[in-house]
Amino acid sequence: MKFGFALNLSPEINKLLEVFNSIEKEINELVSINNYGDSVNELYIGVICVSPQFEPFFKPRKPRYNKEEKIYEKEGIEYRLYKTLQYEIKLDFETMKSLNQESAKKKLASAILDSISIMDNIKGIEKFEKKRFRDDLEALFTKLNLI
Repeated sequence: MKFGFALNLSPEINKLLEVFNSIEKEINELVSINNYGDSVNELYIGVICVSPQFEPFFKPRKPRYNKEEKIYEKEGIEYRLYKTLQYEIKLDFETMKSLNQESAKKKLASAILDSISIMDNIKGIEKFEKKRFRDDLEALFTKLNLI
């Protein structure tokens, strides 16, 4: 399985890019060695953390699951989605802006764990072992001293 973040950040939060990249790398290592069923090949969590003036333009969208292969092109690049789950979470801008990198990692880890419940009502991913995935994430974040 592959994991990734799709980031929508205001420039003031760009100082935390290393935080997102670090956690994304850790989760990718975890999911690359574990099999959580054949319903989900790729999981992308969109992270929205924008300043108040941009909030009206960045509302979390409904979760999306592509069971069948879907090919689309954007800006000359071809993308293939197959058994891909995508959903978005919103982080409080003022909170994230005030945090140092370690505290921001903890906040992001907590938000990811809380977001797993979003998967409960998504049709087509019944064979995805959500509980084991969440438990593995929790163990990873504990090992990294993030929870």
